[in-house]
Amino acid sequence: MGAYTPKRSGGMRRYNQFNSVVERLAKGYAGQEKVSPARLLGKLKCAAPYIGVPPSVLGLLDALIPHSKSQDWLPGRVPLVWPRNETLSRKLGVSVRQVQKTIRTAIEFGLIVPCDSPNGHRGGKRNAAGDILWGYGFDLRPLGTRSDEFDAIAAKGYAEDREVDRLKRALSAARRRARTLANAVLDAGIEGIDATREIELVRMALDHVKGSRDLDALIRCLSQVTQRVDAFQAAVDGALEALIPCETAMDAVECPVDSSPKGESAFVHSTTTTQLETANAVTGRGLAKKSSEAWDIALLAPQSNVEADLDRHGIDPKFVAKAAPELIWDLDMGPRAWGRLISIAEGLTGQHAIGAHAWREACRLMGQRGAAAAVIATVTKNVRGEVRSPGAYLRGMSAKAAAGELNLGKTYHGLREGLEEAA
Repeated sequence: MGAYTPKRSGGMRRYNQFNSVVERLAKGYAGQEKVSPARLLGKLKCAAPYIGVPPSVLGLLDALIPHSKSQDWLPGRVPLVWPRNETLSRKLGVSVRQVQKTIRTAIEFGLIVPCDSPNGHRGGKRNAAGDILWGYGFDLRPLGTRSDEFDAIAAKGYAEDREVDRLKRALSAARRRARTLANAVLDAGIEGIDATREIELVRMALDHVKGSRDLDALIRCLSQVTQRVDAFQAAVDGALEALIPCETAMDAVECPVDSSPKGESAFVHSTTTTQLETANAVTGRGLAKKSSEAWDIALLAPQSNVEADLDRHGIDPKFVAKAAPELIWDLDMGPRAWGRLISIAEGLTGQHAIGAHAWREACRLMGQRGAAAAVIATVTKNVRGEVRSPGAYLRGMSAKAAAGELNLGKTYHGLREGLEEAA
């Protein structure tokens, strides 16, 4: 006689290791007072992203839970629901075949237990009070058994999310710091530091952990990137310190510097030193004396040599506006014209890759009005194609100002003459 090979009859449900596990979960639920089925589903939804429950299964449970009542979850009772596949198909907007696949997935995740009738049909009956008299369909007790588990999973997941967000913010900050340092290298024309390579290394490291939730990998990446950027910053700081001009004229003699902007052969120099002169404004009763064109609060500050040079050459806001019409076309020539020019110049530093350090150094050496005039002249030359690196050019002007060799007034007359010749 041949061996008997059982065949799976049509319409029968498969029984595998998942059914065994989910039935144990169902039997582990002893019942509770005042259980809210919607609250159990909410706990599952909070934990779902961290255990991989797909949205289709959550949608299935959303369709099943409304068929359950609070008294179904009391001790000694079984929360059963029995909607037909056709009903679920209409509610979920998918085919019956897709509903069957989703039910199997829900069983594999240990969320529902199939309770089939002898003929494989679903159905049930409730009395007038809403209590189940009999029913065949899906047992929802695993949701009650795993309620605390869902809470723990969600809490752990939220904590991991916060840590992942913190690490990724730190990585983004390190990348921005590397870009800032690279811009400083470009502005100062520093040689011997490969800023492009440093930026590329940081980018490659961040791409390696992009979208990852592996805390160990993110921590290792942050440590390596931070060390790399710290070393990059140390190199840039050392190079910038070497570019800082000497503080006094005596130091300038003992420590000469090449202050001409790199790559600019035809450089018109302009002036400023750290030895500030008394302001030209005549004071009385603590206030600056008004002129025929009112007064600016900037006049109360000590006047630098560069600002004095501008005054000697007649460079006022109106002259600056006429020499640089590409940048200044709507300037109120009232009492605060210089203040407006300073604001315009500070905005131009960000638009034309002039580092904040270069702007602050120019203000320290030339005064705010002198620095504003120097930036506007630098950007004007860049727009006209006479300067390739505005940041390096401005640093060269600052170095000349520190040495007392900057003639910014002549520079502006040159800009005005060049504009008239072009016209």
